[in-house]
Amino acid sequence: MKQSWHWWGVALVGAAALAVMSQQDTSARPAHRSSSATPCGMSRSGMVCVPAGRFHMGSYSGDVDEEPSHMVFVDAFLIDKTEVTFAQYNRCVTAGRCRKPHYILLGKAPVGRIREKTTKKVRIKVNSKYPVVGVSWKDADTYCRALGKRLPTEAEWEKAARGTDSRRYAWGNSPPNCKRANIDVCGRKIQVVGKHPTGASPFGALGMTGNVWEWVSDWYDAQFYRRPEAARNPAGPSNPTDPVTGRRVYRYKILRGGGYTGSPSPLWASYRFRLLPNTRGDDIGFRCVLSKHQPVMAPTTTVAQPNRTGAAADFAAISAGGGTPTGVMAGSAGSVAGASPHSVARPRSTARPGARPRPANPR
Repeated sequence: MKQSWHWWGVALVGAAALAVMSQQDTSARPAHRSSSATPCGMSRSGMVCVPAGRFHMGSYSGDVDEEPSHMVFVDAFLIDKTEVTFAQYNRCVTAGRCRKPHYILLGKAPVGRIREKTTKKVRIKVNSKYPVVGVSWKDADTYCRALGKRLPTEAEWEKAARGTDSRRYAWGNSPPNCKRANIDVCGRKIQVVGKHPTGASPFGALGMTGNVWEWVSDWYDAQFYRRPEAARNPAGPSNPTDPVTGRRVYRYKILRGGGYTGSPSPLWASYRFRLLPNTRGDDIGFRCVLSKHQPVMAPTTTVAQPNRTGAAADFAAISAGGGTPTGVMAGSAGSVAGASPHSVARPRSTARPGARPRPANPR
């Protein structure tokens, strides 16, 4: 019996010794990289890191508001790997923090045309894995802030999409196709997020081209790239009230990336689109970012409205008759006819709405 206890004692001492050695060995091994050791200084599930550094923003081969191509420094940030989905957004709705997504369709004209004749509310086809659509800029901003995030700046979005090698698209310089992105020749239907891994950006973000247009935080200023504030963590211009008219200086918020109803030609990563911030549509969504820095808007240096081209010109032409603009429902929060962003504006192009447009410039 004493011998039995003796061996049990030896076994216990040995186990204790092994435990001590294991602890010592563990402490001697290099520690796993913590979230604070990543290039972004943090990590979050469902987001990818875009390290701090410079990249070429804009293009001389795109539309005039993409000029000049210029070097921009952006501090590190995390960006959602995919667009925000219905499942994610509806949790915010259930919590009472966000409004239900919806949009207004006017008339029954072909896809891509501005609907003018009759008005009809449209129920959005909801799939938990689809990118949420039918959200205004304010809806998108509210959702991101509810999660402690924010909408990306235009510069952050473009860097996340094209990386630092001045590529034209997220995947490189080859034109879009249905293996890389959901564009108009791929069935003209919305698709689940993350369906095109071959179209990933250099940082691993998916769906930066096609499927749905994405709201970013900036007000639209066609000349902003020429300002010195555009060189480091730019957040676009501030938008004070004009002391003479009592109106805001800028009217439009920017969207990026293109949608499933858009032609391949306007989907390059530097393409800038703009709409009234209360616009909702069936191909307008968003994604969020998280960062330790807070971009600061540049002061507005003029109270003059930028030259009306593209979306602004189209809107002005539509509303020239006075009263409630055609295609904008009174009381509908200004939803622009439910038309896709691509169908509303094509700067420097004479393409007929609804028709597959030709590139604005020779490529």
